[in-house]
Amino acid sequence: MKKKLSGVLIIAALSFVMLLSVTSLAFADSTELAITNNTVMFKAVTASLENESGQETLVMALSADGYHELFKGTYEQAVANGTATENWIHGNKNADSKWEFRIPLSNGESYVPLIAISDTYYQKYLKGEGTLERSFFPRQATIDREAKTLVTDDYNEITDFTVTSNVADFKTADKASTKVVGGPNSNNYSVAPTLVMSDKTYDKVTYPTVVNGAVSTADAELADGSFVIAMTNAPNKEAFTDKTPIEMTFHVASDAAFAEAGTDVVRTVTIDKMAKTITIDGEALTPVAKKSAGISIVGKSNIKTVKAGGKKLKKNVTFTVKTKASSGAKTTYKKTTKGKITVSAAGKVTLKKGLKKGKYTVKVKVSAPATAAYKAVSKTISIKVTVK
Repeated sequence: MKKKLSGVLIIAALSFVMLLSVTSLAFADSTELAITNNTVMFKAVTASLENESGQETLVMALSADGYHELFKGTYEQAVANGTATENWIHGNKNADSKWEFRIPLSNGESYVPLIAISDTYYQKYLKGEGTLERSFFPRQATIDREAKTLVTDDYNEITDFTVTSNVADFKTADKASTKVVGGPNSNNYSVAPTLVMSDKTYDKVTYPTVVNGAVSTADAELADGSFVIAMTNAPNKEAFTDKTPIEMTFHVASDAAFAEAGTDVVRTVTIDKMAKTITIDGEALTPVAKKSAGISIVGKSNIKTVKAGGKKLKKNVTFTVKTKASSGAKTTYKKTTKGKITVSAAGKVTLKKGLKKGKYTVKVKVSAPATAAYKAVSKTISIKVTVK
């Protein structure tokens, strides 16, 4: 009886294990994704989302066999990871002899940066030929769960690069919003920083880029105080290289307070994608000695006669003094004498209610700030008022 009972228990236990397995399989599901490939060098032929016990995985097979491993992350992260291949996603050939990869996803993750690791360059590296980084090609995959789609592309991002100018007259913000497509090994590697300038010393830049498959030049005008410098490489053509100074020709504005005004000068721009830095070097411009500006009164705006209508003013009376500086800068005003007559910074003169009949002289200091070509200047003028 005990043997029969033991057998029944064993059968029951086995049945329970089988039931758990079937239940587990029931919770595993797969959703096929329609694919759009935006780069010929990284094409997915099949893709699906698998979800088992809450862990979602992107299963993707590639058309060619040039990549046997992937790394989930950016180019910088892959370089930092180095030879820790245990962090790579190793592919396997599927039933159709395509290299297939299982990419783990976090909850709801839709944008996936990837590094496709070229097997050709990786094998060269293993033989001591070249660097490991030479085999890294930045890509990306974007998943739309609702539409059930997958889009593959070259990696692209917009990020801030730190800017250092070693040229005193080249004044730019210390951050440059920069669009990057691909990486140093990509055929269409491009970097487009936006340099926000602090003044208008320079108004145009000419720089190398690839146009119609050949290294050529492009221009960028100073617009809204910024230069947008879009540099692109192409297959077997390099207009720029990371960490290598790039010669760019900047035009000095014709009204700049430098001897080189109206001419072109060369500045070297060094871009380091890994460090996300931009460095500008070159010979400083030659400052031109600033002129001394003059200040003059416009017409007779400093002379005013008013009728009191009695022994005193019955209400406030205002008028404006007008001056101009030969530098073209805006003038400001500051009263230097006491009394019931006030003068605002904009030159508005107010004769206050109750001011008695008589003649008044008010001293005012008029100032104009320095400009690119003129020094700051100030002058004391007299405002003459008659109340009768």
